[in-house]
Amino acid sequence: MKALVYTAANTMRYREEPEPAAGGGEVVVEVEAVGICGSDLHAYHGRDPRRVPPLILGHELAGTIVAGEGTGRRVTVNPLITCGRCDYCRTGRDNLCAHRTMIGMTRAGGFADRLSIPAACLIDLPTDMDARAGPIGPQDVCDLAAAVEAAICDSLADRAANAIAWFRREYPQGRVLVAAGGVAANAALRRRLAELAARAGLAFVAPPPALCTDNGAMVAWAGLERLRLGLGDELDAPVRPRWPLDEAGLGTGINLPPIIPGLDPALYRDPRLKPGGDDTRR
Repeated sequence: MKALVYTAANTMRYREEPEPAAGGGEVVVEVEAVGICGSDLHAYHGRDPRRVPPLILGHELAGTIVAGEGTGRRVTVNPLITCGRCDYCRTGRDNLCAHRTMIGMTRAGGFADRLSIPAACLIDLPTDMDARAGPIGPQDVCDLAAAVEAAICDSLADRAANAIAWFRREYPQGRVLVAAGGVAANAALRRRLAELAARAGLAFVAPPPALCTDNGAMVAWAGLERLRLGLGDELDAPVRPRWPLDEAGLGTGINLPPIIPGLDPALYRDPRLKPGGDDTRR
């Protein structure tokens, strides 16, 4: 089959690749349409160490099952492949699975004629839906995007409020809520977090929105802010892996220096802090 293969930074090759195979709970999907995610672009530019070339990128796709159980079904996919056995998977929070893998990252993705994927990752599409857009117009797309953004804001604000309440109770010396990255780049999310911080009596600190999608720019901004505040100590927190999640590092294994002046370093080692913990969700 033909595939677009990421072979090195800023290099893609359209070439023949081995056919994927069904079996062991997996099916083969013939790709009708595939999207380009920002993370695919990061990989292409050599800025994502999680995606190691040679690799077929692409994790947002729709197509038809052509081999394995359900042949003929039109589907889209959940790109995360989880273990199904850990506590997170068994309680319906498989997005937090410490053993998860992902198409287009740890295995071949959708920039190809076909790919193999566990049948459990498939979501049925209506037979008459266009794989590229679906039967919705431009205004419908705008309305849907606005509704999704509002739902994300509500969910994040709810969880952040619970987390802030816990933080104020357990660490009353804390004085600042810091936001960065994509969260701080979104105007609606930024506004909601600033409101939460004000209600909790915390200062809200975030990089300028224009810097929030560039990790290097955010680090540079943080360094300049520390210098402006007269903080000259070294910022030498150890590097922690982002993918796959290190189970030992979810709470008990974290041992960061107190980079926030006056903040108890025990905060970084608190065993109650873990993804999806009861203090950060309803």
